[in-house]
Amino acid sequence: MYNLLTYFFKLFIICCLLSLPEQNAFARSPDVLIFTSENEINLRWRGLRTAQLQGYHVYVRNDASADWRRLTQEPQGMTTALDDIRRVAGAKYHLYLQLFGAHDPPSDITEQMLETLYQNDRAVAFMEIVSLINPEFGMLLGEFFTDTTQVPGTKAQYRITATVNGAEQELAVSQWVDCCDEQRVPPVEGLEATSSHQRVELSWNRNRALLTSGEVVTYHIYRSLREIGPFEQLNVGGKLPVTVASPGMETDDAKETHADRFLENGTTYYYYVAAVNAFGVESRRGHIIEATPTDDRMVPPPSNFRAELLGRGLALHWDPAPGPVKGYEIYRSRERTEPFEKAYPAADILLSTGTGWVDTDVLEGQQYHYFIRSANQRGIAGTPSDTVSFFFPRITPPQPPKNLVAEATEGQILLQWDPPLQESVLGYEIERSSDDGFKRWFMLNAAPHPDTFFIDPLPETAQTTFGYRVFVIDKSHNRSEPSAIVKARLPDKVPPQPPHITAIRREENVVFITWTQNPEPDFEKYILYRASDAEFEAIAKTDQVTLNDTLVTGGKYQYAVSAVDSSGNESEHSASVAIGFDPYEIVTPPASAVIEHEGARLRIQWEHSTHPRLAGYVITRIDVETGRELDVLQTGKETDTFFDRHSDVNRHYRYLIRARDDRWRMSEPLVIEHQPEKEERRQRRRQQ
Repeated sequence: MYNLLTYFFKLFIICCLLSLPEQNAFARSPDVLIFTSENEINLRWRGLRTAQLQGYHVYVRNDASADWRRLTQEPQGMTTALDDIRRVAGAKYHLYLQLFGAHDPPSDITEQMLETLYQNDRAVAFMEIVSLINPEFGMLLGEFFTDTTQVPGTKAQYRITATVNGAEQELAVSQWVDCCDEQRVPPVEGLEATSSHQRVELSWNRNRALLTSGEVVTYHIYRSLREIGPFEQLNVGGKLPVTVASPGMETDDAKETHADRFLENGTTYYYYVAAVNAFGVESRRGHIIEATPTDDRMVPPPSNFRAELLGRGLALHWDPAPGPVKGYEIYRSRERTEPFEKAYPAADILLSTGTGWVDTDVLEGQQYHYFIRSANQRGIAGTPSDTVSFFFPRITPPQPPKNLVAEATEGQILLQWDPPLQESVLGYEIERSSDDGFKRWFMLNAAPHPDTFFIDPLPETAQTTFGYRVFVIDKSHNRSEPSAIVKARLPDKVPPQPPHITAIRREENVVFITWTQNPEPDFEKYILYRASDAEFEAIAKTDQVTLNDTLVTGGKYQYAVSAVDSSGNESEHSASVAIGFDPYEIVTPPASAVIEHEGARLRIQWEHSTHPRLAGYVITRIDVETGRELDVLQTGKETDTFFDRHSDVNRHYRYLIRARDDRWRMSEPLVIEHQPEKEERRQRRRQQ
């Protein structure tokens, strides 16, 4: 339990360490601060500030007795010898000596030094604060005591007396405390980190209730280069949990902060903060956070920014900017009066320190304007460079037309295509070819055609397949590559000759049909028809001379084939052919099987039957010597292995494996036998 006068923590609400109040902040009646653990009770108090002090006595009484019992044999006084101070304070001894002016050179603390200190209220106030956050200093002042004599489950009260010039006087009386109730220091919450150039700023929540109650008096800040440690303490002398408010400088009263300086940019550091009470006990390790300092100073733009033509793009070059740079940003505009937009890089994560970039998103015959900015290590861009302008000349032929289509009607063929993306199109040139390989082409228009459609009139009796292609002509008279070739012919009213079915066969439920090849040049596809009890219906289309059809139900089926030309004319059906299918045909047995001796059992494995209606298997075992016959397995169609655990490996067996369909029609059996090994052969194998 914590008990501490409010005045003891009023020091945390000061303007700044350089402007401490003139009045001694410890002028009120003192009290006792208590922290209990499993086996001990720790006491701290604010002592007298006089050079005539010989020390303190600690008394205790329990709830069962009203009498005080003294725990100290001799007055517990202040440590003034240099060697003793070094032993108790460790690395902090020099700071302790500074409080009394005994640090230069290090020496014992004299009575004159104490008199000088106690006459300066500001120096005393500073000493009180530093002593509070460093428990070692409380021990050196004689204001720290640990009681290990109490019995758990009882209550105790403590009385502190001071001995001045040989006379003992009461200094403070504590509240009642439950003996040996283990206390814990509240952990730090809300830890955050902000990084900048060679610096990480840590902040966490300041709980004023904990500060004023004495549960937290300072904080220890730990840092490591790895998340798993080891961690080192950064503030060996503790941290003053104060609110600083002075001209030009303020801090958030709800936050504690710590600045870790002189770090290496680009290195990741890991931190956690532990709260510490007046006895030097830390809270459990809080949340670990990471931070990476980066150079956030603004960087000037690179020099010698220039542009040149490179193939179908514009190559931009520059000389590196001075200072640490994460990368460069390039901005582009079509007109100086228009807003510039970032052209490179596409995302901040792609920032690069390279000194060149090729802009391929440019159009020929256009003017472009650029400027460049340097981005510091935090990715923040600085001031822009001078603007560079460049005119991209028109040298590339236009792209050919896309999606050229041809539609034939009576006496003409209509061509249509998509316009290109270029804005400077003068027109189009249309060519036609009529030879078999489309090798000789003829221009159909003398001047560039202005539209994206063209009508080619032809005699109605023409039965030739014509090929067409289109070129784009831009205003600089650059000619594109040709479009894709399209073919068309005038409508044909004569249907093709019907094919002739040459073969039909069935494998289980799959029927294979073959017919003759159509020799006509305008042939396009075949249509396969099937009929059972109803009329013929089309079931498939192909440009090949064979197809297969999968049957589902039994019956007698008839097939016929027709031919279709490119004009959509369909021939008459071929002569039909018929074939039957019974889904419940004789079940086929497994193709093969093996039997192996495994320990005290026999293992039978077989190859699955290929019957389309396979439903499972039945295995029968016959004892050859006795003739006894027994069905030992009925299983589904997925099983292909059986372990006969009830067989005798020393007997002669014959196994019959039958496949069955879903009507329980059985196949012929597949027979395999197991012959027991001869006794002499088994003995020979044991000897080997």
